[in-house]
Amino acid sequence: MKKFCILMVLALITSFCPVRAEDVVPQNLDAVKKKKITFIYINGSNDKSSENRLEFRERFENDVRGMHPYIIKAFNEDQLVRKTLLKDGELELNEEPVTFYWGDKSFTEVSNLDEKMTISSIFSPRLSRMVRSVFAHCLHDAVWVQKYRNMSVIIDELHRKVKYETDKGNQVILLGYSAGSFITYEYFLNKFISIDPAILITGSEYDEMKKLLGEEQIKPTCLDALLESDIVTLDISGKYKANLDRQLILKNYPLLNEKTQTTCFQDGAVRGVVNFASPLSLFYSEVSDSKSDLNFLSKLMYRHILESGVFWLTVNYAEDPLGFPASRNITLEELNKMTAEPIVPKGGFVYDVSNVRSGRSFVTAHLAYWRTQKRFVRGVIQAYNLGYQNLYKSVNQGEL
Repeated sequence: MKKFCILMVLALITSFCPVRAEDVVPQNLDAVKKKKITFIYINGSNDKSSENRLEFRERFENDVRGMHPYIIKAFNEDQLVRKTLLKDGELELNEEPVTFYWGDKSFTEVSNLDEKMTISSIFSPRLSRMVRSVFAHCLHDAVWVQKYRNMSVIIDELHRKVKYETDKGNQVILLGYSAGSFITYEYFLNKFISIDPAILITGSEYDEMKKLLGEEQIKPTCLDALLESDIVTLDISGKYKANLDRQLILKNYPLLNEKTQTTCFQDGAVRGVVNFASPLSLFYSEVSDSKSDLNFLSKLMYRHILESGVFWLTVNYAEDPLGFPASRNITLEELNKMTAEPIVPKGGFVYDVSNVRSGRSFVTAHLAYWRTQKRFVRGVIQAYNLGYQNLYKSVNQGEL
């Protein structure tokens, strides 16, 4: 009885003494939940008629499920990926892929094209009809998605998917297939925090106002935050300019930090991009024009990719007629000769490998990535290793 009373007293004392979190040691440290990196796959142009659009979506999702295990295995087995991306086991890859399908958004336009092709089939030779059908269903979406009003809806929807993952504490890697590479590019161009807002407010008519703006502690932001705040406008010629309504700028500029938090994706949210079967440089040729706004914004984006630890890979099959090299691979020394201010990379790199052999003819190579997963994934890992070594060959990898 005496022992029982003592035990009861101890139990009561214990119940009134809060246990500190640091006093609780997990029995199995491996059981502590790790942060994950989620792969988001973005589809390309539809290659089916409008009647089969649901079938195409299902096929894309099946292709992703077939590809993803090869991606996971290759990334987990590569020594450099484990060290630099996964931080020696600090992060793990999410074995559940996420698909982002946007092909159904152009349904109305493709349906109209089908009607016109039905009319032309009365007098067109069979071969002409086949070629016309390929252009209508493969290239239509690539042109359609470039239009600002269409692209803005798509990247906002993609942003919601990315935010869903980051709100759970995850990071993401985007994989853009074919015209899906346009979306990864536009997503970064519009949502990546790489712009000092002051550099877009130019002109002598803003000089007095800029003194007032300089008193605000405004951090770098993204293009969409500037556009949605009406601080910057996009004119019909494709130029980004400060709003002519200076009072509107003065009103919204102090709110820009808050807008950045909701509209842009934060550094570290997107760890990398893999574009494949990509015709990006064909459809965005103005990026190479030094006088274009797209060139100016792309350079800011490129710098911030290197300085914020993001990898950006382009992997194309050599036989793919729509796989265009994104850029020339240059070293850090070459890069700094081309820039006014030296770039200090912090783990990020950009690299292109467009000579991967598919083992297919030029007729089927553009679709072969989903059927030759081992070849494609080897190309991705090769691009990752070559890209890192190209920029950091003189850097101790343990420092990054």
